[in-house]
Amino acid sequence: MEVIANFITNIIDVNILFYYLKTFLKGKKVDNKYVFVYLFIIILFNTLVNSFLGLASVIGFMLILILMSFAFSLIFKETYLNIFIMLLIGMVVMFALELATVNIIVYVFRLPPSLILELNIYRFLAIIIAKGGFFLTTHYWIKKISFLSYVRSKKSLSIAFVFLFNAIIIYMAFILYRYIRVSTYMDYIVFFILTLCAIIFSWLIYGFIKKMFKQEQQEELMKLKIKEYENQNFYVKNMEDIMQSIRAQRHDFNNHVSTLYGLIYLNKTEEAKKYILGLAEDVSIINKIIDVGHPVITALINTKRDKILREKIKMNLDVELPQNLSFNYIDLSIIIGNLLDNAIEACLNPDINDPWIDLKILTKGYYLVIEVLNSKTNIVSIEADSLGHGFTTKKDKESHGFGLSNIKRIVEQYEGLVKIEDNGDIFVVHIALPLGKDIL
Repeated sequence: MEVIANFITNIIDVNILFYYLKTFLKGKKVDNKYVFVYLFIIILFNTLVNSFLGLASVIGFMLILILMSFAFSLIFKETYLNIFIMLLIGMVVMFALELATVNIIVYVFRLPPSLILELNIYRFLAIIIAKGGFFLTTHYWIKKISFLSYVRSKKSLSIAFVFLFNAIIIYMAFILYRYIRVSTYMDYIVFFILTLCAIIFSWLIYGFIKKMFKQEQQEELMKLKIKEYENQNFYVKNMEDIMQSIRAQRHDFNNHVSTLYGLIYLNKTEEAKKYILGLAEDVSIINKIIDVGHPVITALINTKRDKILREKIKMNLDVELPQNLSFNYIDLSIIIGNLLDNAIEACLNPDINDPWIDLKILTKGYYLVIEVLNSKTNIVSIEADSLGHGFTTKKDKESHGFGLSNIKRIVEQYEGLVKIEDNGDIFVVHIALPLGKDIL
């Protein structure tokens, strides 16, 4: 009977953890062909471990965690370490809820904690409350937090160690339940304090990790802004060179007119035509300059546009910036620059016959709306969760693919909205920044 109860409990645990991981990975698609086979193997293995080593066994817990991480990494096609960390985080949350549930049941029904580990109605009640609470926590809380980029960061080993230590600390509490005897109110108080300390410790670990990565993101963002500031000098210098060429052309205008007059006066029509064609090519740059009303953004767009045209990519522009921008121009240039760089990268794919890029910047209501549409190959599919971490079609993934994540960080600072769409052969990024949010 105990084995059957363990088997049923493991069915619930494994399926809830599967739902948790799918939620954590933002609904990542899985190959349904082998999912049920892997899940059944996990359930069977967990039942055997619990039957031979007991419910509260650190060794059993580690064996279950190792096998589940391996199986789920195959299901979701995610690295073993990332799945290992995600499961640890989920188990810490699940264990914390189970501790709270056990504490409530023990206090309400005046039971010894060891009774919860036995086969009885109280154990089933604890399972229903704890697992139901974990499901609701996953659905309403974990679904909303962006922790995936932390797990996939370079500090994933540190995170794994911290959460593993946290999980073992909580698991030790279950081992104490085997031996602790509660008979007086003081015993209940001690039991309650032990449970509360384990839960608080888990919450502090979560807060510490979150704060650490938030600070790290701020540092990365500051480095990005410094780099973008250096890029601005290049953009502005490029525009200065263009303007200097225009001034020089204006200065030479009289000379050109005199030369043309002389050629026509001498009836050298063919030479005059050639001279005009050469002159038209020299001054064509004047027609390429697009003034959007802001010197830095003007320099950025014209520099990117020049690169786009040189790559033989068609470009359509519809840019109307407000006269008084309420955004840091470096932040705005990071957004626009990364969007255009990503679009250019996608258009350079040799499988695209007629590459194109559309850039729209306009004001709608109380928002500054930025939209970039570009052609892409439908062979490469970009999922929505790529926004939270680097995505690139290039082999050098360490140096590329961080554009969307940088854009998201900037937009989040201004409490804006980001939406990406992969429509097969068209990729679209919509950004809405609330006007008046001046965050420096």
